[in-house]
Amino acid sequence: MNNEVLIIGTAKDENSVEAARPSGIIDVIPVVVPQDMVGRRISVKGEFLSTNTYDRKLKLCVYPSEIVSTIEPDKNDIHIEGFLCKSPNYRITPAGRHITDLLVAVHHGKESSYLPCIYWGDASSLKIGDMIGLDGRIQSREYLKGNTIHTVYEVSAEKLNLM
Repeated sequence: MNNEVLIIGTAKDENSVEAARPSGIIDVIPVVVPQDMVGRRISVKGEFLSTNTYDRKLKLCVYPSEIVSTIEPDKNDIHIEGFLCKSPNYRITPAGRHITDLLVAVHHGKESSYLPCIYWGDASSLKIGDMIGLDGRIQSREYLKGNTIHTVYEVSAEKLNLM
């Protein structure tokens, strides 16, 4: 499969699961959760997919193929395989970390999802159309624009393979 997600955490509401990183930071991951699972610890297997909204925004969500109750510790793993559809944007963070922003098209059936990714390393040599595999986690982060807080979701990958 070219898009596999395993999230273990607490169902915050019908639209999200909270999973702690090893650092203790909590990622709030968009997942469609049945109402009877809200407030419970769950394990979710599925796919991370995108859709376009009417205002031309990318909406990202985990679409589960399986949800079960669990007592296992938090986990947030994703593996995707797809094609690079935008030139990589390599930069060095203020903290000195090397990072590359990527946009990856992941095919599912007759459609594709476009997933924003960050790779913790230099992937500037990649070209549009390259097929890559990424392993990491789904990350949520907030930023302030004007007086509004926005949340973005992306794949944060430590491993990248040219396929």
